[in-house]
Amino acid sequence: MQRARRLGFDPATLPPTPDPDRLPRWVTRREMALIHARYFGPISPRTFEHVDLPRRCVPGGPALYDVREFLRWAEARLEAAPLIRGGKRRGEQAMAA
Repeated sequence: MQRARRLGFDPATLPPTPDPDRLPRWVTRREMALIHARYFGPISPRTFEHVDLPRRCVPGGPALYDVREFLRWAEARLEAAPLIRGGKRRGEQAMAA
């Protein structure tokens, strides 16, 4: 529970789908990484240093990012990812059948 207080929200209470109305309006890079891991897969908080997302720079505090813009970026990134087929390749005869 101590970790949740430092984050500003409890990661266990995140909604089942990425709903910006039920998430905090502004979050840190670390909080964005937790949200991204919950809905889109693991990512490092340092990744967001190189992403052009709008942010507020609080004097003496961390940069705060807009959750709505972050979710748009994450969904676009997921949609742009190539689809990859898994499994073993079958021989020519098995594919023809």
